[in-house]
Amino acid sequence: MIRLQTPSRLSAPTGRRAPSRAWLLMLALIAYPVAALDIPVPNGSFSETANAGSIGGGAIGDEGNLIAIGDGPWLASFSGVAGQLPPPTLTIGGGMAVISGLVAAGSGEDVVNNGGAFDLVASDVPLQPFTRYELEVQFDTGGAFSNDYFPQGNGGIALTGGHEVLVSSQTAGPDDFVFGYIAGSSSTFRLLLRYTTQADPPAGDLGIRLYARPQRVASQYLKPTVAFYRVRLDVRRLASEPGSFVPTAMRPLRARQNPATALLPDGKVLIAGGYSFFDGAVAGSAELFDPATGRYSPTGNLTLGRFAATATPLADGRVLLIGGPYHAAAEFYDPLTGTFTPGPGLAQPRVGNGFTTTLLADGSVLVTGGFDYDENDEDLVLPYVDRFDPATGSFEALPDLQSSRSGHTATLLADGRVLIVGGYNAFFGADASAELYDPATGTTTPTGALSIGREGATAVMLADGRVLVAGGFNAGAGRHQRSAELYDPATGTFTRTGDMTIPRYSGTAKLLPDGRVLMAASVSPNAAGGGVASDVAELYDPATGTFSMIERLTEARDYASTILLPDGRVLFTTGFTQESGRFLPSAEVYNPLVDTLAAGPALQRARRGATASVLADGRVLIAGGEDAAGPSATAELVAADGGTVVAAASLVHARTGHVATTLADGRVLITGGGSAVAELFDPETGAFTAIAALDQDRRDHTATLLADGKVLVAGGTGTQGPLAGASVFDPASGAFAPVAALQAPRSGHAARLLPGGRVLLVGGGPATAELYDPAQRAFIATGAPVNAHATPTATVLGSGHVLVLGGARGSAELYDPDSGTFAAAGRDDAARSAHAATMLGDGRVLVVGGGAPAALYDPVTGQFGPAAGGPAADRSRFAAALLADGRVLLAGGETAGSALASTLVYDPGRGAAGRPQLDAPASAFVVQPFVLDLTGHGFRGSSRVSATAVVGAEASGGTANGASTSATNFPLVQLRHRESGRQFFVAPDPAAPWTDATFRSRELGGLPLGEYDVTVTVNGIASVARRFAIVEDTPGDVIFRYGFDAP
Repeated sequence: MIRLQTPSRLSAPTGRRAPSRAWLLMLALIAYPVAALDIPVPNGSFSETANAGSIGGGAIGDEGNLIAIGDGPWLASFSGVAGQLPPPTLTIGGGMAVISGLVAAGSGEDVVNNGGAFDLVASDVPLQPFTRYELEVQFDTGGAFSNDYFPQGNGGIALTGGHEVLVSSQTAGPDDFVFGYIAGSSSTFRLLLRYTTQADPPAGDLGIRLYARPQRVASQYLKPTVAFYRVRLDVRRLASEPGSFVPTAMRPLRARQNPATALLPDGKVLIAGGYSFFDGAVAGSAELFDPATGRYSPTGNLTLGRFAATATPLADGRVLLIGGPYHAAAEFYDPLTGTFTPGPGLAQPRVGNGFTTTLLADGSVLVTGGFDYDENDEDLVLPYVDRFDPATGSFEALPDLQSSRSGHTATLLADGRVLIVGGYNAFFGADASAELYDPATGTTTPTGALSIGREGATAVMLADGRVLVAGGFNAGAGRHQRSAELYDPATGTFTRTGDMTIPRYSGTAKLLPDGRVLMAASVSPNAAGGGVASDVAELYDPATGTFSMIERLTEARDYASTILLPDGRVLFTTGFTQESGRFLPSAEVYNPLVDTLAAGPALQRARRGATASVLADGRVLIAGGEDAAGPSATAELVAADGGTVVAAASLVHARTGHVATTLADGRVLITGGGSAVAELFDPETGAFTAIAALDQDRRDHTATLLADGKVLVAGGTGTQGPLAGASVFDPASGAFAPVAALQAPRSGHAARLLPGGRVLLVGGGPATAELYDPAQRAFIATGAPVNAHATPTATVLGSGHVLVLGGARGSAELYDPDSGTFAAAGRDDAARSAHAATMLGDGRVLVVGGGAPAALYDPVTGQFGPAAGGPAADRSRFAAALLADGRVLLAGGETAGSALASTLVYDPGRGAAGRPQLDAPASAFVVQPFVLDLTGHGFRGSSRVSATAVVGAEASGGTANGASTSATNFPLVQLRHRESGRQFFVAPDPAAPWTDATFRSRELGGLPLGEYDVTVTVNGIASVARRFAIVEDTPGDVIFRYGFDAP
């Protein structure tokens, strides 16, 4: 149940030759997302000493790591003083490319040496938009070499476009170039170069360059020969598609190892502390990642520098941070103020890490195990158990664990108990024992043992309540482990399940909304027997009990922070990679969501140009439109679940090209498209009623619900062509009142209510935009769009920016309300007209129809990717509506000039099993300010919501494991203004902490009037939306008070 309370009342991408087979294959692979271009091609062998022209063909590679770089032609050039030395020579064969003749035998430091550069261009392989090119080689100077001299140009690699250097190992920044030493060698190094294209990539064909240009200062370190081998070119299309890892639109503000990470009640992610190269020590800084924008922003500093700390969300909205190391005191982060404040000390201090923190069903926090130092400064593994009580704000000591543990896991079970598994024991051996903490008694009891001792394993509860425990380290059993096992709470025993594809230690396991488990960002063994960061990711399928390898991460990382985002995707941010010794200033998102497009129920009549309005009870009103017989006055209702269609009462007038606007009170205003007389549909009576008239009939206009509940009707096409006239409809009086004219006539334009109450109007003829200011009742100029948009759509994103789409291929752009300017957005590789753009519940935008395949715009990556259905979703002049369960109904429309009666239902793939249940509202209307009281069940991730489904809880994971993970099994409450699409997260009332069945907000106010959908999201799974409306405003209440800042 939703109860809305007010203080006083309740209401609610030169010479050409035919491309080689390898390059043709490369072209095919570039066109699709791939993890790497692994093309086995036999090695060529040739030598050429000409100083220019065709060198020949070949491929550079190595057994087991063959990457074709083409058959040529190779183009050579050299620099130096003529006559001193012959031109250098390039020889390809035996898996190497060797540049020789660089230094005369016995030459001294004062000799000016030649340099050679050799290019390979892939004919007819243009650079692609939003694509990352990663060139990696091993570089052998044949002698000692110093990293200090490398930037001066002794040798290197470059990526070229049309023979022009785009980026080289000399020019790339530190984030896009890696210079690493190869273990056991004083002359061999690893070079890695990255180059990422944006919406408009440089013209010309893709190429690579190998060069050696010794400088006088470095000749004493350089031998006459330089060899390049193990050449690898990885091409990755950065589109957020199912099963893909994609970099976020913005890098983190700071590279960090072992930061503490927590999901906040406003949907943002707190990243705090960690070991930072920038700080040179433990970091005291923190930042926020916003999934709505894909951007990072600073927040307050910690009171103490911490790394490998834990961060646990509390029921009052704050975050509890524990550990450091060397810190016995905790601290709190308040997302409302963006500040950290000191907290209490642990009842049983732990100077070291290796402990776990688990959010319990009652909102308290369980702290188990860890290590400290004894009087001889030796490590001491602890059996301690502490519990933080939010009610008292203090820790209490509980009876000890059955075994001392550090680097273990602690997983909240469906019944509220906690499974504590493995870790190092008191003798620093990998422990196989397990025990159960019972909150009713505050004690632990032994349970079944693992098949093998594991320290640094990962654990996660599955949807059926069992617990997957995988990997870890055991020095006596082959070190890094690839085995996994399942714990069954019903029997208290562990059984083996399928092995992982690689051994893993110190990794993360994330339960996805579809019930599978993502394993990634871990330490795996190298050839020397040590551990290195791995980029291998895999999925565990509980239905088959098997692991399968999936696409690799964009970067190998461990000691990273990972978290399940509210939209069901997984964020990997910062971390460390031992191979190059780098702290990673990067982040990426894994998208597990598999979207679908399926046929829905047929309409009772074929119609194009109809409107779709979602009613308060979830049904969808389809009204008007036309078919071969002309405009129609018929209407029909689609059930809330999109399953059935029934006839509705007829409109007063036949209409097509009209607009339907849902008012704050739930009625639907119909304007234009066949009559100047407007009409209202009343869901309670099911009837249409004629009301006041506009100054003239118009079609292809806009009718926008304003923040005060009135409706702005603007532009369109009348009998004499495009119109500049506008008027405002007042539901209270039922009348239209004229306002100042638009600055230019517009028809087929887009209009969208902005944060702050103004309305953006763009496209529809002129290559301009303008704003309607309700305070002035007039239209004012704003920045012009980058492109002209004939029939665009405009969608307000979570950042408050507006995505404008439609017109020529690649013409998507973003409008910034603060600066009043437009900028190019991610490239939509299609021209569109008469399409629809619908913001999904997770903040992505579904773009369908208009002469192009379906696509998804992702604010996290700032890019477009394909959506389910592809060309099958291509139709125009159809009606689109977001259903209460998060799916999108596409109704009617036309293809090849014929009107359609068919419907399609798009499912974004967030899953329905195990979703939290939100009760229907007690009241449909509310006045401001108000308090949002929600009831239902499954608001906590440990709650069993059916006989077989459980919303899985996140395992804590010992901090000694090196991976930071945090609970996401708590309710995120979000409001969505149906007219503007703006979304607001709601802050919990600290005086009334949420439970599994209840949530109470702080007092809310200053929201735009109109209908709102409210959803509860737990562990990336959203409830079905419930509806209420804000119908009045209290005078003077003009801010979104006590909630999180509105975008």
